[in-house]
Parts: sequence; structure tokens; C-alpha cells
Amino acid sequence: MRTFHLFGFGVSVACMAVGCMPIGKHIKESIPAPVLVGSTDLLQLPHVTVDRKNQLVDIEAMVVMQSTLDGQWLELLACTENGRTHESILAVKARPSHIHYALLLVGSDPGTPMVWGIHHDHVKIEKHPSGTSIAISAIYQDENGKVVHVPVNQWVVNRYTNKPLADNIWLFTGSRFIESSGRRIYQADRDGTIVSLVHFGDDLLARPTELTNRNDGEAWGAADGVIPPVGTLVTLRLRPADLP
Repeated sequence: MRTFHLFGFGVSVACMAVGCMPIGKHIKESIPAPVLVGSTDLLQLPHVTVDRKNQLVDIEAMVVMQSTLDGQWLELLACTENGRTHESILAVKARPSHIHYALLLVGSDPGTPMVWGIHHDHVKIEKHPSGTSIAISAIYQDENGKVVHVPVNQWVVNRYTNKPLADNIWLFTGSRFIESSGRRIYQADRDGTIVSLVHFGDDLLARPTELTNRNDGEAWGAADGVIPPVGTLVTLRLRPADLP
């Protein structure tokens, strides 16, 4: 029996099929038990599918920004539907804490988000981001019915150089807990930050960069002519980046 450490609390595989997975006794919200789909290697959480055999996490998403020709810029690749959708390519229905849990189930280790502050009008980094490296792909059906797989870095372009994001590496930083209204909550669940291009400090997955939402220079944009139309349903696939 393997035990996973979910936000500091041990959770065994055996108990996943029989009850809820509490994050902690002081938190009212709990993660539902994953539902087996077809085999013991495939598990289902709300809007998230976990393939333990192939170490894949699939997330339901929808395109909310196709291009940034109108002067918009990006600070995220994906956020929740109540998050910063005006700065993101994709909106996701799943709770960030469920995605965190799914990544644990495929063997990924969370690190910590970047810790930074403003000092004399400049960003001062107190701690760099860490966590398992994750590769992210988008899977969708084009207008001809063809299933397309694309690394998501191809959807992001530097607005000044017109060059795409250099690589497809994202860190499983794992967000953090905060106190809110007298209880301890998973911050990304509140703020909706799932996959970020710049550091906010609450990021579930983030780029290995020193850019923050205060010093990014509005550099990132959605690559024109590459992203499918707004409203397109997309599967966002996460996998440990060191897999062959």
C-alpha cells in the first residue's frame, strides 16, 4: 500500500475508493474519493482524469482567449472560470486542489511558489519557485474533426520579439495555504491560479522564471493563428517532464 502526502497529511491508495480525502480536520472542504474508470489505473475527479499507469493528468478546459491583437496580454495559461480569465488562454472547471491531488497520484512532488515582495519600487525575490517539472499539452478537435496535440508553449508568444515561449517546462509549485475568514484554505482554490506565466505567489503550476505580475512588462501574448477559436473544448494534459 502506497501512502501519498496530501498537503502534509498521509493518504493511502487503499482508502481512495472508499471515502472522502480530507485535506485536514480544520478544513470543511474535502476532496472526493476518485471514481475508478474502467481499470484501477484510471481515476476520475470532478473535471479531472488521472491515468496512474501512464502518469497523466487530464483536465477539462475551454479556450477563452485566441489572440492578443487588441492589446491584451497574458499572465496565465490557465485559470478557473472565476479567476483572471481576461489574462488567460484557458478556463478550467476543476478545483486547483483537485489538480494538486491528481499530480500527487502520478508521482509528482510539489515544491513552493516563488516568494517575493516590492522593495524600493523593485521586485525582491526572497525564495525561488520549486517543484517537479511538468510538461503540458493541449488536446482538441479541429474544424476538420482531426484530433490535435500541441505543447502549450506554442500558444504563448513574446509580444515584442514575436518568438514563442522557449520551452514547455512548468514547476509544480503547489500553491499554499492561507487563513481566510477564520479557516485555513488552499489559496489557488480562492484565487483560481492554475498555470501561470508570471509569479503571483499562489501558483499551482508556474514557469521557472523570475518574472512576476509586477515586472513582466506585459510581454506575453496569445500566439495569433495557432490557438483554436474561443469556446473550443480542450483537454489540458499534465505529465512529469522527465518521462521519455
